Amino acid sequence: MLTGRLATVTSERDSATAETARERSYVEQRVTDVRAAYEQQIALLRADLEQSRRNGRE
Repeated sequence: MLTGRLATVTSERDSATAETARERSYVEQRVTDVRAAYEQQIALLRADLEQSRRNGRE
């Protein structure tokens, strides 16, 4: 009886650990995606600013 309960708890723990690893992987990928989008937007804004500065000098 006790052995069966131990096996159940161990299985639940392993399942929760695997789920946590999957969620962490998903979150890390999401952060990477958001960071890349942010950096792309910043690059575009900087290019627009530089273009505006050049047009202002002409």
